[in-house]
Amino acid sequence: VLIGPHIENLRAVAERVIDLNAGLVIHNADELTNSIALILKDDELRMKMGRNGRLVTQEQQRAMENTVDCVFERIRNEHRTQ
Repeated sequence: VLIGPHIENLRAVAERVIDLNAGLVIHNADELTNSIALILKDDELRMKMGRNGRLVTQEQQRAMENTVDCVFERIRNEHRTQ
């Protein structure tokens, strides 16, 4: 995962990506180019980032499922009271 410097809306996810070494923060075009080259050259790094990125994705999927369940429950409750 390559993350740009402006992560205000997804700070918790971006921090988790960084904490798990699932991605790199990119600040400019040169860093983007260098990071892509590094990931393409380093098989071990690429595999590690891929595995860890899947962990973050799975965590976020569960969080999204919980959020959707809460929203649907709220909609059902609102519908019942009308």
